[in-house]
Amino acid sequence: MKISFVVPCYNEEKDLKDFYQKLMPVVESLNSDYEIIFVDDGSKDKTPELLKDFAQNKNVKVITLSRNFGQQSALVCGFKNAKGDCVIELDVKLDLPLNLIPQMIEKWKQGNEVVHVQNKAKSNAFTRFFKRIYLKFLFWVSKIDIPLDTDEFKLYDKKVVNEICSLTEQDKQIVAVTSWVGFKQATVQYSSKVKSKSGKNIFKKAMGFASAGIIGNSTWPLCLAFWLGTLINIASQICLTVFTTLAMFKIYLPVSAWLFPTIGMLFSLLFMIQSFSNTYLGRIYQEVKGRPDYIVSETINIEK
Repeated sequence: MKISFVVPCYNEEKDLKDFYQKLMPVVESLNSDYEIIFVDDGSKDKTPELLKDFAQNKNVKVITLSRNFGQQSALVCGFKNAKGDCVIELDVKLDLPLNLIPQMIEKWKQGNEVVHVQNKAKSNAFTRFFKRIYLKFLFWVSKIDIPLDTDEFKLYDKKVVNEICSLTEQDKQIVAVTSWVGFKQATVQYSSKVKSKSGKNIFKKAMGFASAGIIGNSTWPLCLAFWLGTLINIASQICLTVFTTLAMFKIYLPVSAWLFPTIGMLFSLLFMIQSFSNTYLGRIYQEVKGRPDYIVSETINIEK
């Protein structure tokens, strides 16, 4: 049995060495053949130098991408190069509960093909609340059931990894496609106040991630235009009914009171429909180009 660990890295100079020193005792205690695949996603700091030092261990493999393609693309790169019977996805976090890895492997040996790690702690209430809202909304519009309170820490059977890698779409959202491909899935629960990685523009990144999840897995926005049109039409009818009733009681409103709200609502509806159409056209444009998810610049210890 061989176990692959895939670790995307982007500007992890501060925590990478401590993370590696914490990971190695856990990996070696498994008494199994292993490989650790670090995917450097175009880091600008000393992350590449640290990874080269780690690669003195021949079980540590390093893939350097030509630029920053994003965490999801880095994961796909690691998955495609993994040789293990199962693959464990990790993130560079010092407080990641690596002690759960043996439990995850045991769940896999019991026949589960995807094992999620679920944090039951009531930490980061603000972020946790909005993440839950997003996942429930995504399930409502796409029927993709993603376990709540899970993070970038999962175990995949090799056949699940193969199915994910076989998907031809660009900008794969691994958390969504993992649930979409199905297979038998289980969770390992723990309770700990795990701190989120700090970074700039975190809100912008979160919104981009949520947008990609909804657009990439649902046609709901196209239906939304219909429901918005219906609601606006009902509001217009109510407004016109009120105006007509006032006119029956000889309370006359100027023409602008009738004209401008109607025109404004019609134009807002047209703009909204056009924006959704442009979103999907942009998505089609990206897919038609057929560009790869990533470009590899350099590899260390990777079998050709």
